Amino acid sequence: MKKYLARIVFEAETPLHVGSGSSDLTLDAPVNCDANGLPQINGTSLAGVIRSYFDEKNDKEFINRIFGFQAKQGGAGSRLVVSNAHLIYEGGKVVEGLMTGDEITKSEYLKAMQAYALPLRDHCRINEKGTVSGTGKFDNCVLPKGVRFVCELELTENNEDLSADWEKLLQVVSSDTFRVGGKVRSGLGRLKVHECFSKTFDFQESDDVKEYLAHSSSFNKKPAWEKKKLQSDGKSDKYLCYTLEIQPEDFFTFGSGYGDEIVDMTPKKEAFVDWSDESKPKLSDEKILVPASSIKGAISHRTAFYYNKYAGHFAGKVSPEKVTGTNNEAVKTLFGYDKKAKGEEVAAGKVFFDDLILEENVDEKIFQHVSIDRFTGGAMNGALFNEKVCENRFEFKPIKIYVEKSAFDKEKDPDGNIKKAFERALDEIRTGMLPLGGSTMRGHGCFKEKKKEEVGGNNE
Repeated sequence: MKKYLARIVFEAETPLHVGSGSSDLTLDAPVNCDANGLPQINGTSLAGVIRSYFDEKNDKEFINRIFGFQAKQGGAGSRLVVSNAHLIYEGGKVVEGLMTGDEITKSEYLKAMQAYALPLRDHCRINEKGTVSGTGKFDNCVLPKGVRFVCELELTENNEDLSADWEKLLQVVSSDTFRVGGKVRSGLGRLKVHECFSKTFDFQESDDVKEYLAHSSSFNKKPAWEKKKLQSDGKSDKYLCYTLEIQPEDFFTFGSGYGDEIVDMTPKKEAFVDWSDESKPKLSDEKILVPASSIKGAISHRTAFYYNKYAGHFAGKVSPEKVTGTNNEAVKTLFGYDKKAKGEEVAAGKVFFDDLILEENVDEKIFQHVSIDRFTGGAMNGALFNEKVCENRFEFKPIKIYVEKSAFDKEKDPDGNIKKAFERALDEIRTGMLPLGGSTMRGHGCFKEKKKEEVGGNNE
């Protein structure tokens, strides 16, 4: 008998939303918290995400062997145990058990991680006409980029060798596409392994038995295990990876929906966790945020346009509502759909985007505007407003977009129109024909290709 154990420290590469499953008086979707009111990722969430990476059809034997199964004639329990992931704060300490109010308030970092102090994201669901969809206005709470958690994985081996299965599990949690929580297809939840300590206990060795029994469940007691390097090789049998290496041509803005004491409209900004001093994490000043949901929405609309073009769905030949929104076959396949009200199947999207926080300082400029009366040619009374936008004097990091290969299967896309439409939409961003963000009708948001397209993974 053997036990495979790994203690893993995760760091959020994008903001993170692990929901509590309920709402409160002020938020539609608060994050999951422990008894101290501090963020925590449940082990069931992590185990479910790991399991979802394996195909129910092609990896059924592996899934049953590792995660267990139920059957009329018996069944088996899971051999994999995943602990809750606990928050790491100053000095590398881990939040465990009940803490006093003084312990929390003495830590500037923990005060910033309390539920009421976390950043908020406002959302507005857009329909196929580009306007607000009914009552589709909602908000959710997020954890900032850079937040760290620690958890433990344990796999039990009885009579068969599970060393290869163990490596496969560790490969999943270190992959570029490992995401946890909600809205993972809209830019949130990407985790990377910051560090991993691993040990295999052979119960035929008395020293290993003693060490295993002496192993503490407390994350504040660090085990003397081997440090294991877990790093993605960038390859995937499940995903295609497209890279947008673009640079703003001029000004751009992704609006916050709010003004400040100076202007009526401001860019969206968010802080991130700075670990430059490993012993004392702190929240940075607020930096410009490029929400993946904004990029996703623009690509979705343009993909629908080109799919209709390639499929021959032209005005006058087909009713618009039948080939727009989630009734468009490319949008349904790539971005998912929810038709519960009509009794139809519900499907998750197959495209994953990442939020981008511009960690360097970005120069901003204020534009003054006034609405013109088209009859008199003069200014409309009370229609003066101004906005703050971002200049282009910095380097955009590459934006990676992951697509499940199954979205382009011959069965779903026999003519290749879905893939052609999606790639054409990406090309339009590179050439400045598909502007991103707000105020695009005033000339903002045009981007140009910085380098040639780089396709990672096992793209075909």
